[in-house]
Amino acid sequence: FPSHDSFTLMQEYALKEEKVKIDFPKDLIYPRHLEDIKDLYETNFKNQGFIKLEKGTKLNKSDGIMMMFPGVSDKFPTHAAVYIGDGLILHQPFNSFSCVNIYDNFFKKHTSYVLRYKERMNG
Repeated sequence: FPSHDSFTLMQEYALKEEKVKIDFPKDLIYPRHLEDIKDLYETNFKNQGFIKLEKGTKLNKSDGIMMMFPGVSDKFPTHAAVYIGDGLILHQPFNSFSCVNIYDNFFKKHTSYVLRYKERMNG
């Protein structure tokens, strides 16, 4: 992964907007080969205080949306976005600048699961 990727964007957003530090060992964030990744998000976010939401749960601001795109990985999510409210997501597309997009059917179709910081479960 490059230094400006969707995971880093989530880290920076969580710290700036929610005062939540997401701290993974660097070898988990930037594996040498994509095959070396199991499911970085699900495996490690739990240790950081995040809960995997049930499908159909209404999105709240700051929820992490984990996405899987065929051709990149068919086994686990390799892209993440942050729900910023009003049907919008913030994410870091490959080879592009961070941007805000509508969380439309394209992104919903590729969503594997959503994570929420456990201290925000009632918010």
